[in-house]
Amino acid sequence: MSKQNQNDTQLRDQLMSEIPVLADKQLIDLVNGLEVAQDHIRFRKKRNENWAHRMWDTLIGDSARRQDAIDLNLVEGMKSINAWLEYLQKEKINTDRAIHYVANKLVETRQGVTKLIDRHVELKREVMVVEDRLEKLEKMLDQQVDALNERIDHIGSRQSAFIQLEDQMTKWLGGAYDRFQPITQFLIVIETLNFGSFGIYTDKNSEFEEMFVYKSSLVLQERFRINVNQLVPTEVWLNMLTKENEQHAKMIELLICDEMNSVNKQPVQQEILKRICVGADKQILESQFFSSNKLPKVLTSKRLAERLVSESKIRLEGGGFLASGI
Repeated sequence: MSKQNQNDTQLRDQLMSEIPVLADKQLIDLVNGLEVAQDHIRFRKKRNENWAHRMWDTLIGDSARRQDAIDLNLVEGMKSINAWLEYLQKEKINTDRAIHYVANKLVETRQGVTKLIDRHVELKREVMVVEDRLEKLEKMLDQQVDALNERIDHIGSRQSAFIQLEDQMTKWLGGAYDRFQPITQFLIVIETLNFGSFGIYTDKNSEFEEMFVYKSSLVLQERFRINVNQLVPTEVWLNMLTKENEQHAKMIELLICDEMNSVNKQPVQQEILKRICVGADKQILESQFFSSNKLPKVLTSKRLAERLVSESKIRLEGGGFLASGI
């Protein structure tokens, strides 16, 4: 192929690439050229059927010119077919390249998707691990919060119990119960404490009970000159009740009596109840006093306080009247 033909082919290919409609136009020209060639062939066949016409066309040269036109149309058609096929081949090559490029990209995309799926699975495992850790952390935090709330409740209950104890001891020391006998004052303060925050706290923690015993002993020592370790006959303690008037005696009875009659199981409170119910008749007192062999003949103020606190708690717990059990 000459250099000029190569340039023409390149120019034609460039034009067809830039203006795709030229390829369609070339195909249409090819079809038209073939139809023209068919017309010439039909006309020639018709002329050749008559020997006079055939002789005349040969003499004047029409037959040769007609054949040249047919040959020229066939050659141009072959050129158009060749150009069109070259164009199709190049387009196919470009299409194949595009398909190959797209296929490579699809492979890369599939590999990327596979990596993404693998990463997703890995992330899912990590999320499950994190969720498990968070769940454990939540449980641990709940336990810590519960423990902290329990601690706060304990501190609040302890503080309330201490405040009530201090309040009652201050009132007692200040003379709020001076119109009653010392043992009656004991009972009032103990019952007041056991029915309040003090009773709720000491139901599970006994640290303030000993404090109350010592504080009450000190109050008796300061207000009634009864030393902490002084041995006082139990009869002397109980005889103080005979000095209470009828209303005070009724109040004591209401404090230590209950429907369960649990006071009968508490030696000191049982004797207190006997004293306020019997009155001051010495013979009756002597016949009933020390009827329980569980009651000692002498008691210090400290020991009396311990017994009264213990018996009060046992009686209230047995009857379901303790503040923490209401």
